[in-house]
Amino acid sequence: MLGSLVTLGYQARVALPADLTAADRAQASDSLASAVAVAGDRADVLDAAREAFVASLQVACVVAAVLTAVAALVAWRLIPAEGKNAG
Repeated sequence: MLGSLVTLGYQARVALPADLTAADRAQASDSLASAVAVAGDRADVLDAAREAFVASLQVACVVAAVLTAVAALVAWRLIPAEGKNAG
């Protein structure tokens, strides 16, 4: 789930230079690895891909942290303490 979120975020955020061909733009928009393959020595393509990937990864990390906190809260509320119901 988080990997899909990173991929979707990357594809939505990547702002590639206008002078790329349509084929290169489509390939570089697919994933970070594809952007690196397309970029060659072009730092502008690499920078755009890196910025989009890092931003997407940050969002996925925040989502993971929120899900973990919610799971911990649910476990805390639903799992009885040991000995609480003994009697």
